[in-house]
Amino acid sequence: DRLRLMVYDWSITNPGPIAPNFWVKSVVAYSTTVAKVPPKKLQLGVPAYGRHWWTKQNASETCPDGALKPVDSITMRETSGLASLHGVTPVRHSSGELTFSWTERVTGSTKLPPPYVAPTTHVGTVRTAAAATGLKPAVRLGTTRTVTCTVKHVVFVPDATTVRTNAQTALTAGWSGIAVWAFGYETAALYAQLNTIAPQRPNTAPAISLDAPVATAGRLRVTGTAIDGRFDLPVPVRITATRIGTSTVIPHTTVANVSRAGLPASIGPFHGFAQTFTLTAGSYRVCASMLLWGGVAGPPAATCPTVTVP
Repeated sequence: DRLRLMVYDWSITNPGPIAPNFWVKSVVAYSTTVAKVPPKKLQLGVPAYGRHWWTKQNASETCPDGALKPVDSITMRETSGLASLHGVTPVRHSSGELTFSWTERVTGSTKLPPPYVAPTTHVGTVRTAAAATGLKPAVRLGTTRTVTCTVKHVVFVPDATTVRTNAQTALTAGWSGIAVWAFGYETAALYAQLNTIAPQRPNTAPAISLDAPVATAGRLRVTGTAIDGRFDLPVPVRITATRIGTSTVIPHTTVANVSRAGLPASIGPFHGFAQTFTLTAGSYRVCASMLLWGGVAGPPAATCPTVTVP
């Protein structure tokens, strides 16, 4: 129903942007011109987090054990606090993201290996069988020393402006929207920025419409639209054909994900449904209703037309 591309984690091993705008543009261009995915089924995954790297500034120095930590994640919410804590001001990088850095001198202990001594003998053949208990854990020999090094901290993180710019890139290409990873990482400023981008979701109540059913010999085709204006994704539809004069109900459940002309641009065309029944000849009352998230019954279509199957 939708293809959400996670266009982030451009930089992991080495310091750099998480979702640089030049990369986002190239992915958008590839997906719409080479992969030829229908644009209104595409959604851009954007990050609301960045990364924090610890690197050794001077190659000649030896850092204490544990001074160089693995790369860490930082959310948009945490950005200003971390920058303020170290007295630095984030600046806009050419990638469109914010970046800042600082250094610190770290002193601690490390265990250095003993100097290498070349062996004086050579063994050509091993005549003793391996121990049945296997190898024992390695023991690191050496001397514990106190060392000092300069650790450089580098942070790259998107902000509300970054997300708006990348979202605009997707919308300009006709994509149906963005998906932010993850809810709770963002700041309130993100929504203020996204409110400046059109189109917005209609945010209307769920609604379903039913076209006039088309009957042919032994078959009935039912079409219509079903839209939950609060979301972009398609919704399930329950269709029933009740034979007149009986209690026989023939149910079908489908998904409103068929392309349909004339729908609002802000939700895309993929909210139509089309279902074909195989029925015995007779008259039927045809009804349709939406199913909301979790299978909860939603609103029914305004009318339940009667149609005769030849």
